Amino acid sequence: MKNVVLMLATAITLYACQPSEASKQPEKKPEPVFATPPISETRQQVNSKAVATYTTKVKDELNDWHFTVEAFETAQTFTYKLKITYQEIHETDTITIPNFGIEPTVQLKKGPSQYSCIIGFLNKEKQFLPYKQVEAKGEKLKMTTLQHYSVATYVK
Repeated sequence: MKNVVLMLATAITLYACQPSEASKQPEKKPEPVFATPPISETRQQVNSKAVATYTTKVKDELNDWHFTVEAFETAQTFTYKLKITYQEIHETDTITIPNFGIEPTVQLKKGPSQYSCIIGFLNKEKQFLPYKQVEAKGEKLKMTTLQHYSVATYVK
């Protein structure tokens, strides 16, 4: 009789110690919380016109030359195509603006030298952040990175 009671108590204990259905489900990791909805990596519509332009006339008595930098949208939301012209030099390049969780706004401003242009973008507070500089010196174009920007995600 003692054996039957002992076996019955062991069976009840083992049955009671099995995990319930609720605890068998895998733990769900918390979803990241965004203050604003995330921006799509691709554009629905690409604007074929320049979204930003900087131009200045090159001093030359014989020719009507300009130093011009134009920024165009691409299919990728944070990538822009640059068209740069200086005298008879025509170049294209691309830049990628960091994803700060807002729609990017590229701006071009006069640089420190006569034929230079600062490429930047606006942050959430609508402040201009300098990013790259395009400069014409002699017969060459030069692009320099002025600042590096990064975005981090923190999880509690």
